[in-house]
Amino acid sequence: MLVAESIQELSRSLATWLRSRSVSQTYAAEFAEALAAEYASLETPPSNADGFHLVFRHYVIRKDDLRIFEAVATGLTASAGVHFFTESQPLLQANVAIGLALVRLARTLMLRGVLLDDDTLHVLTILRWNVKSPNDPGLSVEDIVQIIRRTKPAANNEWVEQKLLLLSQIPTYDGGRTSLASKDSSGLWRSHA
Repeated sequence: MLVAESIQELSRSLATWLRSRSVSQTYAAEFAEALAAEYASLETPPSNADGFHLVFRHYVIRKDDLRIFEAVATGLTASAGVHFFTESQPLLQANVAIGLALVRLARTLMLRGVLLDDDTLHVLTILRWNVKSPNDPGLSVEDIVQIIRRTKPAANNEWVEQKLLLLSQIPTYDGGRTSLASKDSSGLWRSHA
């Protein structure tokens, strides 16, 4: 975790950290400034209610975010061979935007991603490839069972319903829930993936 008294100080620390991962100085400074502006959190330590106290606040970049930054920095360093770090201002700004977009994507995947077992993924895949447009009717549990039994003969309605219920409210890595499938008013299921 990086901690600093100001966003500017945090940006400088992050730039130093990026330079230690072989990112060019100019790109590290620009990229760190964009990352600090977007991902720094202002934290206030819990106060002591016993009387007078001073409030100290500091800006932090969390360790999980640093792991993402490191993965992106590694990829950007590999790109250096194709002149990714060219320091002309318009190209540098475009490369910072690309790096920031990669961080956003990786962070979203890390926080909002889900882990599916093979059977649940199989049910989701059946829904996805058999209900391709909003105009297509969904699939009933019985329809899914018939398709699944081609490769998993022991599958039954109860087993498929368990997988569908999981897909309708599956936990994400950040502790939330997301819906990868839902049932309409006529009892037919469709994918949201």
